[in-house]
Amino acid sequence: MTKFSSNWLQEREPIDNRSRSGKIIQNLSQILNHQPLKIIDLATGTGANLRYLCDQIKGHQIWTLIDHDEALLKEIPSKTQQWAINKNVFIEEKNNEIKIKNNEHEYQINIEQQDLSDLKRIYFPKKSLITSSALLDLVSFDWLKTLAMKCSNSESIILFSLNYDGYIDFKPYEPEDEYVRALINKHQTTNKGFGKAMGPNACHQAIQIFKKAGYNVQSSRSDWKIYQNDKNLQKLLIDTWLKAAIEIAPNEMEKLQDWGKRRLSHIVLEHSKLTVGHIDLLGWL
Repeated sequence: MTKFSSNWLQEREPIDNRSRSGKIIQNLSQILNHQPLKIIDLATGTGANLRYLCDQIKGHQIWTLIDHDEALLKEIPSKTQQWAINKNVFIEEKNNEIKIKNNEHEYQINIEQQDLSDLKRIYFPKKSLITSSALLDLVSFDWLKTLAMKCSNSESIILFSLNYDGYIDFKPYEPEDEYVRALINKHQTTNKGFGKAMGPNACHQAIQIFKKAGYNVQSSRSDWKIYQNDKNLQKLLIDTWLKAAIEIAPNEMEKLQDWGKRRLSHIVLEHSKLTVGHIDLLGWL
């Protein structure tokens, strides 16, 4: 199963937060009408989805944060505690449970390590909210069909944020940009631990699958707009993309490495801007 570093998740959290679709969140808030709300966050990483959504949703919430990576899960208490301190709210930690309280709301957070490749082992409470961030493009068609069945059977609302759709715009332009993007997108369809990944086609497939399962589905763009001062994130992206491209086209290593050097030079000189396509999905029965 694909592993992500804590450093990568930390770098992307601020841009994830500023990129999410406000329209989707507004509509989600209107759909949710029962308390307390039970929320399952799949592939939670260090809990960024929780830290963004809990204030947006309001009301008493019971979160279950699930991931296979024990090291990332162990970072959730400290990161959530710092987030709570910055917001001046009460936080209490005991074993694998965290409680957060402010003047209006209470959030109960449970942390679970589970293998997400086997969804049948994960319990979805009735009428819950099933969420994930940056997950759908990593999973297979069959895995997503199983997820849709479980969500439908539990009569759950779905919110899948920041799913990559294959679009990358590089500024300034380099002649190899489109070729590299094609290699990246091909790499996105390799097995990430859930079978052959849907990659850039994930959102289109998800809309069709959930509609067949009886869902009303709304989508909205949540593109990353990465600016000249986002140097660390840009360097991490170029490094990751370069490695992915070389894996797909090892015979083109020299050409690709030269492209990488030129792109890194643009970043250092603060000329580089990137747009990376993402889509948010909301679904309800």
